[in-house]
Amino acid sequence: MHTCIYTGVLFTPDQQSTPHSSATRPSPHEQTLALATHHDEIIDAIRRSERAVFTEHQLGALLPPHPDLSLVPVRRAVTFLRRSGVVKAIELRSAEDRMVTRYAREGATPFNVALSLVENGYLSHETALYLNRIVEAPSRTIYVNQEQSAKPMSRMPLTQPAIDRAFRAPQRKSKREFTYREHRMVVLNGKQTGGLGTGELVGDQGERLPATLLARTLVDVVVRPDYAGGPVQILEAYRRATQRISVDDVVSVLQRLDYVYPYHQSVGFYLEQVGVPRERLKPLEALGLSFDFYLGYGMADPTYDPRWRVFVPRGLVTGLPIPRP
Repeated sequence: MHTCIYTGVLFTPDQQSTPHSSATRPSPHEQTLALATHHDEIIDAIRRSERAVFTEHQLGALLPPHPDLSLVPVRRAVTFLRRSGVVKAIELRSAEDRMVTRYAREGATPFNVALSLVENGYLSHETALYLNRIVEAPSRTIYVNQEQSAKPMSRMPLTQPAIDRAFRAPQRKSKREFTYREHRMVVLNGKQTGGLGTGELVGDQGERLPATLLARTLVDVVVRPDYAGGPVQILEAYRRATQRISVDDVVSVLQRLDYVYPYHQSVGFYLEQVGVPRERLKPLEALGLSFDFYLGYGMADPTYDPRWRVFVPRGLVTGLPIPRP
C-alpha cells in the first residue's frame, strides 16, 4: 500500500460559488475574518465528515450555518482552508486528459480519492478482494462502483446463440478512468442493487471504506472477470476464501441480483475446484444447468467442464475434455 494523502457529477468551481450582489457581499477582509473566527468549528466539521476527500461543493456544505459565513463564496472558503493547511488540493487526470480537482484532508488514502469521483459509490472487484483480505497485495488499479438507475428487465428469452455471441467477444470495459499519482482509478456503472452485499471494510491506514463484502465480491468478479485479473486469479481468490465462503450467502446474492446469464454455473465450477463438497453445491445446481456458459470473455481454444457446463481457459485445471466443435 502506498502512503499518500486520503461518473457521477463532477463539479466546476463556478457552479459552487454562491452569487451575491456587490452591495451585500462582505469585503474580502471581512470574509477572511469570518472564516478565521469559525476556523476551529470548520476544522471539526471536516474531521467529523465521513469523507476524507471532497469536491469544492462538498467542502462548502460543511461550513457552519452562521450569518457571517453565509455570504462567503465557497471558492474563497476553500482557498482559506488550503492556505490554513486544513485540506490539500490534489489533481486527477481523466482518460480524456481532463484535470479533476479534489481536496484531501490529512490522512486521506488513494481509496478515499477514488471514492470522491462518485456519489454513493463503493469499492469493488479486485479492490474489494484486497479489502476482504483475499489477495495479499493491493493493485495500483482501484475499482469504484456507482450504481445505475433501475432499468426494466429484458423480456427476451435467453438463448444459447446469444450467450455464445456475448462471451466469445472481449469483455466491455469502462472508459471512465482517472490517473492519480501511480494509481489508475476506474469508475464502473454497475447494476442497480440498492447496495446489496456492501458494508464498511478497513483500509491499510485504518480508514473505513464502503465496499462489497465477501459474498457479493465473489459474485462480482465472476460477472466481470477482467476487473479481477481473469479466471486464473479468480480461481486463486476462491481458493484463498475457501474457509470463509458461505455458499448460502453467495446463492442469496445471485438470486437477488437476478442476472439474465447463468453466472451461478461459473460460481459452482470455482467452488468445486477449490474443494467445496458437492453436497453444499446443490443450491447452485438447483438454479439450473440449461445452457453452456463461459468462465471468461474472448477465450481462445477453451476446454469444457460437462458437470457445470462451462467453457474454461485451457490449462486452468487438468482433466477437462476438449470442447465440442
